[in-house]
Formats: sequence, structure tokens, C-alpha cells
Amino acid sequence: MANDDELAAYLEVLKRQPGKDIHLSGGSSFARSELALGLVDEFYFFVYPVASPGVPWFSEISDQRDLRLERVCLMFGD
Repeated sequence: MANDDELAAYLEVLKRQPGKDIHLSGGSSFARSELALGLVDEFYFFVYPVASPGVPWFSEISDQRDLRLERVCLMFGD
């Protein structure tokens, strides 16, 4: 597993290359790390109901972020 500095350096190299968006997938601690490093342009949240209190996503982020809701897409299974 890479530390924050290694991951930030790797992603900066990827961002300089031609191609499409970079998609990262993970949990709340991963998201907090990437957001703190300034590496997040967009969030896509997928919410799955579970019988657990869960983990707060943004409670450890001390500075204010300028975020806006782009769209909501609801999908329902059978």
C-alpha cells in the first residue's frame, strides 16, 4: 500500500498523460485522504442500505470545500 505522498505523485503523473478521467474507488478514509491532498474533482456516491451505523466521510476535514450537486440518479433493483 502506498502512502499519501506516493499516491499523490503517482496521480500527478497520470493526470499529465492524455486520456480520460481517473476513477478511484474506495471507502471513507481513502476519500478523506484524496480530498485532503487536493486530488478530487468530483464525487460519485453510491448508497447501499446496510444494517450498520457506517463511517462518517467528511468529519475529519477541517477546511471548507466549494461543492455543488450536479445531479441525482436513483436506481432501484427488483
